[in-house]
Amino acid sequence: MAATHRRWSRREREAAEILGTKRVHRSRFEVAPDVERVVAPNGRGVQAEVKTRKRLPAWLTDWLAQAARYSLPGDAAVVVVSETGGRALAVTWAEDFADLTGLKPKALPPQQALPIASAPETEPENNGEPT
Repeated sequence: MAATHRRWSRREREAAEILGTKRVHRSRFEVAPDVERVVAPNGRGVQAEVKTRKRLPAWLTDWLAQAARYSLPGDAAVVVVSETGGRALAVTWAEDFADLTGLKPKALPPQQALPIASAPETEPENNGEPT
């Protein structure tokens, strides 16, 4: 397996884990999505396409860092960018996207173990004899 193949298949597995879905295994030149479709709690389907670049454009990561600087702790930084007159794209970190859309499983706070209840004691049967 070539290093490039290992790299993008690892990224697909990571993306699937973040989104709470599975990677689609496909043969060479098969046309199929990278990860299985997942449905957000609001009922909207999400189909992700996973891409890996040696380096993302500096302007994009700079804009995301700028949004993060303006964010409060725990907020998601989002960059909204568009071509003049075109549709806008919202760009954020994958983990933040999963959290915003409700795809990320919520960690439940630890809970105390409940005591195991014993079966209630029953009175012995009197075998039909009067008491």
